[in-house]
Amino acid sequence: MIRGNPRRPECNEPSFAIVLAALSTVALAQSGGPRTLSELKTEVQERADRKVYPVSQLEPAEVREALAALKTLDRDEWAAAWSAIGDRHMAQARKAESNPPRHRSITNTPSSTTSSRAFRWRTPGQGEGLR
Repeated sequence: MIRGNPRRPECNEPSFAIVLAALSTVALAQSGGPRTLSELKTEVQERADRKVYPVSQLEPAEVREALAALKTLDRDEWAAAWSAIGDRHMAQARKAESNPPRHRSITNTPSSTTSSRAFRWRTPGQGEGLR
């Protein structure tokens, strides 16, 4: 009676368990465990200075401000610190929406309208030199 695949050696259960344990030990050694508040603050600020995800779109000064408000690793405290920055950006966006720019569009200037009218009705031979 042939067991399993004849081309593949059978798995020796004790050796498989030893290999699995060794691999999981390596993975645990790489994780380093939970970080302290100061370690997290340092890492986040370094990412902001280098414009790296997840703070790549924020100014380093804003990140510094949010991190200064953090005193613990509490999720709610972190959410409040980052939400304060987001609320400020939202207020700026709403202000910009309510005050549109007062400059004239280039398509509404007299020279652009005149030139577009001039080329609308061409006579034979007119405009052939334009390319």
